[in-house]
Amino acid sequence: MRFRVLDLETTGFEPPAEVIELGIADLLGDERGMAIGPPRSWLYRPQHGIPPETKAVHHLTESDFGLLTFPCSPGQLRGSLIEPGVDMLVAHNRYGCY
Repeated sequence: MRFRVLDLETTGFEPPAEVIELGIADLLGDERGMAIGPPRSWLYRPQHGIPPETKAVHHLTESDFGLLTFPCSPGQLRGSLIEPGVDMLVAHNRYGCY
């Protein structure tokens, strides 16, 4: 079984909040146990800036995004998360814990 664990960093909770980082790692399990696949992450350039209160949570600033990063789209997220062989998505949520 292959679980895809994901974590998103955003510019906030309310529109026009944007996804600015996606991190994933796969957990691979069989009758012998579980193994963790290599972690991967992508940065997406925010179109509306990053509010100070969210910078304080994830410590990402506008200077962390190179000239070649692009805004995140639903298609990019879907393509990164849903691949053949992924049996289940597992999300991390820290809402309200800071």
